[in-house]
Amino acid sequence: MIIVVEKGVLKEVNVDYEKDIGVKEFAIPDGVAILADESLAHLPLEVEMLYIPKSVKKIHEGAFFGEGSNWENLKNIIVEEGNKNYKSQTGCLIDINSNTVILGTENAIIPNGIEKIGVYAFRQRAGLTEITIPESVKEVDLQAFACCNNLKKVTVLGEKTNLDYLCFILDTAIEEFNLPEKADYEFIDGCLVKKSCETLLMLTEKGEIPKNIVTIWTWACARYCKDVVVPETVVSFAENAFLLLGGGKLKVKKDSPAHKYAVENELNYEIIR
Repeated sequence: MIIVVEKGVLKEVNVDYEKDIGVKEFAIPDGVAILADESLAHLPLEVEMLYIPKSVKKIHEGAFFGEGSNWENLKNIIVEEGNKNYKSQTGCLIDINSNTVILGTENAIIPNGIEKIGVYAFRQRAGLTEITIPESVKEVDLQAFACCNNLKKVTVLGEKTNLDYLCFILDTAIEEFNLPEKADYEFIDGCLVKKSCETLLMLTEKGEIPKNIVTIWTWACARYCKDVVVPETVVSFAENAFLLLGGGKLKVKKDSPAHKYAVENELNYEIIR
């Protein structure tokens, strides 16, 4: 692979997917101070270990992610001793200044005291089956845990933790989602719901949309070969609210908002009584 560095900035890593297939470790060169957006977005998906030298001072928010990026096999993050801006702890790459987890492994434990889970931090971790979000976490950002196909249990300990509307999208395998009673979210009938605005954020593979839901958010309903019954109470649909693959369809009441939405968006549907 060819590593492109200009004036201390890691710009990109050009991978030869024939020669570099099977590479399991990647070390950022000593002397690199900044990781630019998408600079590490296209490493071989087999990479299990990432090494960050003490020279790194700034990692841009999009450094690890871009179109086609995949860190599903990441198991270990090593930060060289002496780095004043970043550290590795229990499988998490942490921005010390903002107290944010910016990248996590499939076996990570989020440390107590962390205040934020960053954008895409755990996206597509195939080996992630369970995660606990400490009470100290104030925000879980955009797609932080998206596309974790084997994630089955989530525990959120903080009643004031803000969950981005898309932080758990496409995590349809979730079976247990524990939340404080006073949180603005609940897991009911296999669905993650924001209570204050009666909005569906995520429908699991075994879930059914509750009858009090008013709004269905983007990508909230992702199903493969399975139908989705949409209650008449639903009157608002975000863009791309449904991702139905393999022949799944919407089941709607005639002339309901869901019926009109299905027709306007050319979705497969069935009229029910």
